[in-house]
Amino acid sequence: MLKSIHKTATALFTKALVGLLILSFAALGIAEIFTSTDNPTIASMGDQRISTHDFKRRYQEQLDLIAAQYGQHLTPQQARAIGVENSVLLAMLNELASNAYAQDLKLHITDNAVVENIRRDTLFAGVDGQFSPQLLIQARNRLGISELEFITMRRANIIRDHIINSLLEATTVPPTLYNAYQIFNHEQRKARYFVVDTKHFNVPPSMPDEKVLRDTYSANKSLFMTDELRDVEILMLTLSDVKRKLKISKNQLRKRYYRDIKNYTIPETRRVLQIPFRSVRAARKASNDIINGKHFDIVAKENEANEEDIDLGKISKDKLIDPIIAEAAFTLKKGEISKAIEGRFTVALLKVTDISPSKVIQFKDVQKQIRDNMINNMAPYEMRKLLDSIDDNRLAGKSFKEIAKLLGITFHEVKSINRSGYDTNDKLVISSPDLNKIMLSAFESAINIENDFIKLSDGGYAWTKTSSIIKEMQKPFEQVQDEVKKIWHEKQERKALSRLTAEYIRQLNNGSSFEEIAEMAGKKIKLTSAFKRNDKLPNISSVAIEQAFNLEVGSFSVAPTKNGMSRMIFEVVEIIPPSKTSDEEKKQLEQRLLQNLRANTVKQLMLYLRNRYGATTDQRLIAQTVGISKG
Repeated sequence: MLKSIHKTATALFTKALVGLLILSFAALGIAEIFTSTDNPTIASMGDQRISTHDFKRRYQEQLDLIAAQYGQHLTPQQARAIGVENSVLLAMLNELASNAYAQDLKLHITDNAVVENIRRDTLFAGVDGQFSPQLLIQARNRLGISELEFITMRRANIIRDHIINSLLEATTVPPTLYNAYQIFNHEQRKARYFVVDTKHFNVPPSMPDEKVLRDTYSANKSLFMTDELRDVEILMLTLSDVKRKLKISKNQLRKRYYRDIKNYTIPETRRVLQIPFRSVRAARKASNDIINGKHFDIVAKENEANEEDIDLGKISKDKLIDPIIAEAAFTLKKGEISKAIEGRFTVALLKVTDISPSKVIQFKDVQKQIRDNMINNMAPYEMRKLLDSIDDNRLAGKSFKEIAKLLGITFHEVKSINRSGYDTNDKLVISSPDLNKIMLSAFESAINIENDFIKLSDGGYAWTKTSSIIKEMQKPFEQVQDEVKKIWHEKQERKALSRLTAEYIRQLNNGSSFEEIAEMAGKKIKLTSAFKRNDKLPNISSVAIEQAFNLEVGSFSVAPTKNGMSRMIFEVVEIIPPSKTSDEEKKQLEQRLLQNLRANTVKQLMLYLRNRYGATTDQRLIAQTVGISKG
């Protein structure tokens, strides 16, 4: 999950740059540059500064966005790991740099132009589409700034927008870039190959002396570490906990049953035959023919309606589209034929051939269903009540164990578990689809810290507290000597494999045919299907694919296979150029490339301006502001 959040956080910088192109409410965030005069400075550029209060507000806004998107609040350590504070700081420094550049250019815009720009902003348009002063006042109040400060801020934003637009007006997509993109993403290649593994040679069976093994052990210490172990308390408020606490009496179930009796009533159904007619006159004539003894089916055929056309099936009254036809059909007796019925959509004769009366499902047959429905409806409210009770009891200083006992919810106290949730006997400590999230919370926490809740997949919550930590340790050489021997042996195999494949490549480059080398290796040559640079092939490693796109037709190379224990010798046999794209596809691609060029252009401009005007930052104060350090 943190990887996904990381993408969001790192995208903040690019979005902030592109945001300079748009006059929107998002740009109101720069108001803090003009305000806040009574708290320490985190960063400055010339006579402009960013205060701790301003930075904290922008930083918290970003954390709230991430929490809303991913359903999890980040700790300060997690936020730092994915670069949230750096992204926020960079965006704010870009604003200062662009302001300083505008001052150097002596750019100015009148108050009237700024006011008109605000009036045209759809973010301040009311339900009638016209400018709403009230919406503007609400925006200013949220920012805590005066009208003059708002105008000053807006003016800076408009000027920056003009600077960026003037820079980007001449940006175009060069044909060379378009072609390079097409080649990189859509060119295909074919290769032929064979695989060589350690079965084709013998590694000396003799084992090395202890010194060699100890050197191997020292060079691979990270492979011989014990797991970090923790004692963890886990408080869980699961959906099962909530449902278990909900008690519904039989009397309540009966009341709900009779209240919703329609839901448990199977309506009367009838098999209805219908002969449609073009006119009332034709229908009446057919009705008289039936009265005089002509069979219903014969009348249907005479009016070009076969058996499939006239059979409406076994149907309830509410399923008949025409209410007039429905009413008539459900007043007939079984076997009875109606007179001509003038429905909303057609004129028809009706016949009912089968009637199944309505039936009420007995209470005992739906009692469990009613209970489940009631519990499912009540669970969210009970969940919220229990969540509030947990918060109240935590504030009152009660332990997880005490809270679990008081509220009748799940509590685990587990000893010596690793990051995967297994104890020293390799037994899984708890069974939960959210185990990974729970363990992540426990193992990213300091001792005796009650972490913020984790949202569970069933809608519930969990809290963790680490009470003890046994740090990972180096396993002694004597304990892992057999593993060291195995690693040494595998290393010798890889070395021998590398020497063998290097010799094959040397012979190929010196004129030996691919067939000759494959025969020497005792292997059959295989041919790949056409593949692109980013394709995933079942038997070909990504390393081999990458190498293939650096070779010309007839060139050779060697690459590890997916298991890493064998090598693939291959030759590129065909290069397939990209297929021609339609005008619409070309237009869409050029538009995407143009957006990327523009974003990169703005990024380069901001980098230049930051370097030109310089910036000072107080990293200690930044860390203190985001809760990383108290010093």
